[in-house]
Amino acid sequence: MKKLFSCFIIFFFYCSGFISAAGSDSLISALSSAKQDINKVYILLDIASNYADETDFPLSKKYAKDAILLSTEIKSEIGLMESYYELGRTEYLSANYPASIDNYFKSLKLSEKLKNNPEESKCLNAIGMVYYALEDFPKGIQYLNSSISASNDSSSIADSYTYLAGIYFNLQKYDSAQVMYQKASNIYEKMGSTANLIMCQQNMAGVYSRLGLKDKALEAAGQSLSISMKTNDPEQIAYAYFTIGFIASENEMYAKAITNFSKAMDEYKKLNDIAYIYNCHKGLSDCYYALGDSKNALEHYIKYIEIKDSTLNIEQAKEIARKEVLFQVEKKQYADSIVTSEKANSLKILNDEKIKRQTLYAYGGIAGFLVMLVLVLILFRNNRSKQKANELIAIEKKIVESQKNIIEVKQKEIIDSITYARRIQKSLLPTDKYIDSQFKRLKIDTEQTINRLKK
Repeated sequence: MKKLFSCFIIFFFYCSGFISAAGSDSLISALSSAKQDINKVYILLDIASNYADETDFPLSKKYAKDAILLSTEIKSEIGLMESYYELGRTEYLSANYPASIDNYFKSLKLSEKLKNNPEESKCLNAIGMVYYALEDFPKGIQYLNSSISASNDSSSIADSYTYLAGIYFNLQKYDSAQVMYQKASNIYEKMGSTANLIMCQQNMAGVYSRLGLKDKALEAAGQSLSISMKTNDPEQIAYAYFTIGFIASENEMYAKAITNFSKAMDEYKKLNDIAYIYNCHKGLSDCYYALGDSKNALEHYIKYIEIKDSTLNIEQAKEIARKEVLFQVEKKQYADSIVTSEKANSLKILNDEKIKRQTLYAYGGIAGFLVMLVLVLILFRNNRSKQKANELIAIEKKIVESQKNIIEVKQKEIIDSITYARRIQKSLLPTDKYIDSQFKRLKIDTEQTINRLKK
């Protein structure tokens, strides 16, 4: 019974953000003259959204799939991202949760690739909402908190707080639920969103009931019903009846609870809300059982089981798990592809730098070779010049030696001539001894003559 109150916030908040201003007929007219571009994709998505809001799910899916085909044709990843999201929303509203979560994950993958934070937040929020409907609360909390962290949009954040409050309510963490509802209420009040604010008040009524504040809970629920009647919003009216029925049931006011659960179910049947009608049957079954009315209790319980089994079975749960695993694998593959791409880029950069260095070394080698060649040529030229100079010196040396030899020969001839002349001279002239002896003799003769004269 505790799920009955909180799960109904899903449908109201989810649908409230998708009411299109233009009608389906006018959009279809515009579609016929639209070009094959992104604008046509948006027209298809608006038509799909309108049909989903009108619970014409087959037509909604058709136009959403047409948008996917066109986005693929024009190679628009943004178009694909939004088309998968819209198809996921339609599948969710028609209670086809495996298909819903599959399309949400496809949209999420593209939003992460495009680094589109608003769309990423919206996808995370929607996935958390599906897990909420499936009563997989840990995953619901995980994805909703991720949505809040990724979002900068006040409305989206407030919706996530509301869904989190519903999960905490089901987990019997009423204080946490009250905190989440209060955060959502503060945002909706600042935005002037009356409808969403009423919804938060209705949910707060459920929290008051769980906290044992019966009168305060019924008062809050009654006020929300009065306001809903004034706004003439069928979803709010249905939820207000359900809230009163839930609170009355919690406080063992079973007759009042049965009346309001029945009114709520009538309203949800008008809305063709297949996904949540079974909760009204569950509430009625519990109330009749408490009153000892086994027949009506069993009747509503059987209807509850039939509808629930038609919307979710074991195979669907396995399919959802498989879709999530597939998404995680694809996400890892995408991350690995980015890492591989980055490594390839790094290797390319390193290779380019290596090629640049090799080119630089080659140019340096060529330049060095040219310098060496110039030096060799200079040395060769200098060596040739030196050889020529040495050859000239050798020739000059030979000439000098030849002249020297000639001079030596001439000198020898002169010396021989002089020697020969001296020999002739010596043979003709008296010797020095003879001259000396003659001088001595003459001196003696002179002295003798002088002496004779003196006498």
